[in-house]
Amino acid sequence: MHNPRRLAMPLSAALVAVLALSACSSSVSSVAPSSSAASSSSASASASETASPSASASSSTSASASASSSATSKALTDDNKAGKPRPTSTYGDPYPGATVHEDGSWEYKSESYTMTTKADGTWEWTNNKGDKANLNADGTWESFDAQRNERVHVNPDGSWIRVRESGDTDLTKGARGMEVKADGTWRSVDSYSTLYGTADGKVYQEKPGQEKREVGKELTPTTVPVNPIAYAEGGVGGNSVVPLKPRTPLKPGEKAQ
Repeated sequence: MHNPRRLAMPLSAALVAVLALSACSSSVSSVAPSSSAASSSSASASASETASPSASASSSTSASASASSSATSKALTDDNKAGKPRPTSTYGDPYPGATVHEDGSWEYKSESYTMTTKADGTWEWTNNKGDKANLNADGTWESFDAQRNERVHVNPDGSWIRVRESGDTDLTKGARGMEVKADGTWRSVDSYSTLYGTADGKVYQEKPGQEKREVGKELTPTTVPVNPIAYAEGGVGGNSVVPLKPRTPLKPGEKAQ
């Protein structure tokens, strides 16, 4: 079996690494990353260097806006959504554990996780801990961290929402989390206060029993969801298609292009 030069580790080992999701903190003074998967950051860094990012959805690691989206989030591209034929793998024969179909779609299965990629490049990932991630044809991507009970949804325009400890997918029913909209406005909710960001860059804070007041811009959260990146970014060999890449989320205060 051909072993691609750019793959830093065997696929079976690589696929064990974690998919980094963000936990954008709603804390006023700081943003604390999750400790549910300590290896997530190093896995993502290795993935970036080897073009073999991770396909695990078990972490909720934070990343600063400056680190996760260098300068400005880019607009949605053909590599982020279905519609055009996807390139196929150049890695030779299919990897052990991978099933590649005639149309280029494929599955990779192990005892603890499964990744399924369709011919259009869209994909789903699940593990035996209840974690999930998927990228849809329109460019949206979603993730669920079972340990933190945290859901992330990123829209094609880069706007996003993260909800913790709630079955809801919005922040209208007292759930904790954060939302960033395409017009640059944002909202961060925790058990102590709610922070709001306006389109003109002002920041307001609201606490129980107190009126909303303007506060300094330094209270703007500095984290965004970390893109879910799948190991076998270049496919799994054979005629397997290359999975679509998740688009970069907007930073708080950043407007969609």
